[in-house]
Amino acid sequence: MKNTLAGAMAPGTPVVTKSLGAEALPAPARAGVLVCDGHEDLTHGIADLLVRAEGRALLGQRARVVAKRVFDWQTIREQFKAAVAETINEPKNRSGQGAVSGACSG
Repeated sequence: MKNTLAGAMAPGTPVVTKSLGAEALPAPARAGVLVCDGHEDLTHGIADLLVRAEGRALLGQRARVVAKRVFDWQTIREQFKAAVAETINEPKNRSGQGAVSGACSG
């Protein structure tokens, strides 16, 4: 679900989702979507965006900015590098193995 929402947000599409769908997004990305729960709220949220071009454009622009900031490859690369560095620098567990090697079998 996260990739579907991120893919819609990236070009500036206004995104309406339920809270279950928004849970798949990292917290900063939730600022770029309209979260509506229940049939009535969802219907009103979508209808409001259909009628109000300005609100639709604003939500789309916000989605695009948020997607670029959160899902940009450079951002993801930096997060990955930080995670690898953290893993490498973790103290070894009691068995003498690092956290990663003890987590996999095969």
